[in-house]
Amino acid sequence: MNKLKSFRGVYFISFLLVFFFLIFQFYIQSAFKLLPCSMTYDARILLLILCFLFLSFSLLQHTHSSQKYTSWICLLICLAGLYVTGKHMWVQFSGAGSLPQVTASQLQGLHFMQILKLGISGSASCAKPVWIGFGLSLTIWTFILFLFFAILSFWQSTRGFHLD
Repeated sequence: MNKLKSFRGVYFISFLLVFFFLIFQFYIQSAFKLLPCSMTYDARILLLILCFLFLSFSLLQHTHSSQKYTSWICLLICLAGLYVTGKHMWVQFSGAGSLPQVTASQLQGLHFMQILKLGISGSASCAKPVWIGFGLSLTIWTFILFLFFAILSFWQSTRGFHLD
């Protein structure tokens, strides 16, 4: 319980949660031979950034102002993740409609910025959930994770400063 009082301890536990969630995503992808869409790639990039930030913020010594800045940086990444996964959920629930059809093999030949643009706009391949666990798609689980860490980052920015 003492670890939860420390700013660095909360971020280390957060790092572990994101790290194991990413491992779980890659396991599901390889075990079921799933081909993720471009929006999934964008969400994973944001999760990787968040994982790196949580690890680095758990290792650094903080002052009162740096505690607020690191929390707000994590909150911004989480809000970007909420946007991407929220749009992905909207595509899944509304159907493909007028979105372009892009397969995973076509994504391999694209540049990073083209994949990022497709991830923000979406494609028809993102309309079908690829894995369902406990009645929720992996996209919804990712959305819940981003929401949890957005709340946690906001809490970290508003709580008092404690020496670690």
